[in-house]
Amino acid sequence: MQKVRSIAFIVSVLAVMGSMVLYQAAGFLLPGFETKTTSSIEGRAFLALQDFAEDSFDDGSFQSDFEQYAADAFPFKDEFSLCNAGIQRAEIKLAAVPFGYKAYPTFFGSDVFALESEGVLNSYHQPIQLPGTASYDHVEAWCGALNAAAESHPDVAFDVCVTLQLRQSERDPMYGYVRGYPLMDKESVEDLWGGFLSESIDLHVFDAPLEMSVDEAWYRNDHHWQAPYAVDSYGVLAAESGWAPVSWDDADHIQVVPAWYGSNARNGLDLGFQSAFVDHAYDFSDYRYYKLTDSGKGKMFELGKRQGYLDGAFGENDIDMTNVYSEYYGNGAVWIENPNAQKGTTCLVVGDSMSYSIRRYIALNFESTICIVPGNVSTDGNVDWYVDRYGVDHVIVLGHAYAPDFIYSMSPGFLEAD
Repeated sequence: MQKVRSIAFIVSVLAVMGSMVLYQAAGFLLPGFETKTTSSIEGRAFLALQDFAEDSFDDGSFQSDFEQYAADAFPFKDEFSLCNAGIQRAEIKLAAVPFGYKAYPTFFGSDVFALESEGVLNSYHQPIQLPGTASYDHVEAWCGALNAAAESHPDVAFDVCVTLQLRQSERDPMYGYVRGYPLMDKESVEDLWGGFLSESIDLHVFDAPLEMSVDEAWYRNDHHWQAPYAVDSYGVLAAESGWAPVSWDDADHIQVVPAWYGSNARNGLDLGFQSAFVDHAYDFSDYRYYKLTDSGKGKMFELGKRQGYLDGAFGENDIDMTNVYSEYYGNGAVWIENPNAQKGTTCLVVGDSMSYSIRRYIALNFESTICIVPGNVSTDGNVDWYVDRYGVDHVIVLGHAYAPDFIYSMSPGFLEAD
């Protein structure tokens, strides 16, 4: 019997390896047959043989690189992952029926939950950051660094804007399904951040207004806010700062794509929950965008595909359906120049990916708007350093309630005060 098992195991291994070889060979030999080079689910390029470092044997990375290459070479990897998760999800749903559970994980061990009655795919509702947790310490350190920067630059205006994701808002359909810890909401965020920030810094905690539906404010399958929520939040900030007013009715509302697969769909391996991607067709065509480099303003480039889409150069088929938010608005650090704003004015936007859809509106009010994302991209220096280097007049810190955790992970220097 043991011999039969051993033979069966060897045959199975050879079958898998053979299918991988045939799949890769078909990409070279069969006209019109293309092997996938990227994973839509994982949002990354597959590892190729030419990607192996020359010194991989010396530094010990060859083994891990080869294992990743072998995994990436598996035929129809994304499709297999989705199918496997779908089978597990069917078992979970069947088991949940006798107990009347309405929310369930999208596969065994998944951190993403499906709530079919609301048509929402979301991770668990996040807890309040309590003393003794790393997240609490990161908020305290981040606020301390901002206090120090504001104190050393009394002529610079500072605004901290915390933008609540759906899993941080009391309007989260999952809010009533979570037990065992205190749940985050707007009031708890105001109490925590307001207790750490000095009086010289204005705190704004943005939650979608009650007259705005959950579908209008957040995506059904992604963690970002939708354009109506972002524009409404800018309107609140503009009114308090004396900036150029903008409302949702000031421009046409356009549907960029009828459906897309956001981060929760990809992480949850469930493409059954789709959201339309809409935008506010406000005119920013006079802006000029520059790469932000170590030496300052770099080469001009086009930030995202938004302007090209509005000009008709791109259509919905030209935008990656699994990465619409970042590809459309543009991601990463950028220097925005607005020739129509008051000369000599400079704003520093310290944001996360939530800032991608709102920073063009902020730039209406400044000749130069320098946008950095220390929680998404490793960034040297800190707020003090940027204010000194670029003669900043106004600092806008904008991100979700757990953003300090990501800053600590990617750019820990930003949590330190000079």
